[in-house]
Amino acid sequence: MRRSQLYVPANNERMIRKAALELSPDTVILDLEDSVPPEEKEKARELLLRLVPELDWSGKELCVRVNPLDTPFFYADMNLVLRLDKAECVVVPKAEAPLSFIHKGTGRRIEPLIETAGGLLRIEDVSGAREYRRYPTALPTSRCLWEAITERIPTTGSSRRS
Repeated sequence: MRRSQLYVPANNERMIRKAALELSPDTVILDLEDSVPPEEKEKARELLLRLVPELDWSGKELCVRVNPLDTPFFYADMNLVLRLDKAECVVVPKAEAPLSFIHKGTGRRIEPLIETAGGLLRIEDVSGAREYRRYPTALPTSRCLWEAITERIPTTGSSRRS
């Protein structure tokens, strides 16, 4: 059971080390998306490639939050995930389409973030539920779905009120 999840910027060595060695969250999510500026993404990937195998992640689930599929960073992020044996799952932001290809290509669990109206409208495809109903012997590739309501508001044409 997950009680706590810790997002850690993938470009911050001190925070990565602290998450691995000093803190005790159930899950550590190494974030390549929002917390890393575009000009630092390659450096962040190199840092993870060096630190993840070196550090002791015992007792912690390790996930990597990649950049969205429609960005120029996604495939480089996925190449990194393939090289990180300790990464158990891939967190996919702004998910709006089926993601089973990620599971098939990496063997990792997928955790989609529903952050847009399009993702919510296609939630059966994003979650893999439609595919699972078609092939009931297949295992679902998503263990959970995350919904980010405040991220989705701008995609609906609405405004946020306090």
